[in-house]
Amino acid sequence: MTVTINSFKHFFSKKIFLVYSSEQLIFGQQVNVRKSVRNKVSIIGIGNVGQALAAILLIQKITSNIALVGRNTKKLEAVLLDLQQTKYVDSINVQGSDDYSITSNSHICVLTIGVRSKKGDTRMDSLRSNTKIFFNHVPKLIRHAPESIIIVVSNPVDTLTYLTAKISGFHKNKVFGSGTHLDTLRLRFYISQKYGVSPESCEGWVLGEHGATAVTAFSTCKVGGTFVSDYNKCMGQSDDVDNWNEVHKQVLESGFLIAGVKGYTNWAIALSVGDMIKNILNNTRSVFTITTSAQNCFGINENVYLSLPVVLGEDGVGETIKLRLTDDECAKLRESAKFLFSVQKQLKL
Repeated sequence: MTVTINSFKHFFSKKIFLVYSSEQLIFGQQVNVRKSVRNKVSIIGIGNVGQALAAILLIQKITSNIALVGRNTKKLEAVLLDLQQTKYVDSINVQGSDDYSITSNSHICVLTIGVRSKKGDTRMDSLRSNTKIFFNHVPKLIRHAPESIIIVVSNPVDTLTYLTAKISGFHKNKVFGSGTHLDTLRLRFYISQKYGVSPESCEGWVLGEHGATAVTAFSTCKVGGTFVSDYNKCMGQSDDVDNWNEVHKQVLESGFLIAGVKGYTNWAIALSVGDMIKNILNNTRSVFTITTSAQNCFGINENVYLSLPVVLGEDGVGETIKLRLTDDECAKLRESAKFLFSVQKQLKL
């Protein structure tokens, strides 16, 4: 069953940015930049995250060409009517169906399906159930949207991104996960709170697993372009007088604290994914920490998927930025890779 909201076509002006890079700064070759003409986004799953993402894409005018896939057609009708009646949208072309054919010609497909983690669960506890769900749904998606870029949001996002890449057979630049982009945004928020400045004036990166083995790269933290570690040589260590390890803890636990009260998280992750989609559609080539193939980067030997700072453009994942990490941070990142690789091997693909 397919539900359609009739509307006028919506077009976006595109900008191409000239990018200069060097071998010393990035891993791999620069991706060719070309002008994109597609703006269709399909969202698989109409739970709290899927609905929030659809609303954000419309309200922020990122795109109005959206397909929603869900099993409950009655719920789809209600969701679509709710979106249609928002005053923030002038013209929309939103469809909903339980049939994956609705995703045809998508530029981007976002996977938000899966079993929600219960209280006390780790991100790995959901893996068995969600693996079965992905084996069922991903083949349907790639059958109808074989040229799309796939963004995995479901948890455990790193392992499910690896699984999606293996099932789809897509090139590694076409499949990535939301990863630690939200963790990175949370880190910058806490830095801003500590110094009383805007998060936009703060920098810092969270790498590795979106989970317990995530690496907060304190050596990359800046305020107004100044490295925080220049004024705190023990930043993130056991004798750190500013207790930055507490910030690391808050970054990792924020989602669980929110879910513990609300029962779920949706707005922050939906906003962060909306930002990724906007950058792909506009080909801004901004840098995001997202789940991607990490082999041969930062001394990682395993064929593993985890979060690294990468250039994101209309063709998906581009180059990986060579952050100047400390030896300790590199070691922690490699440990995170080993852990995730051990989880990947349990899938026995």
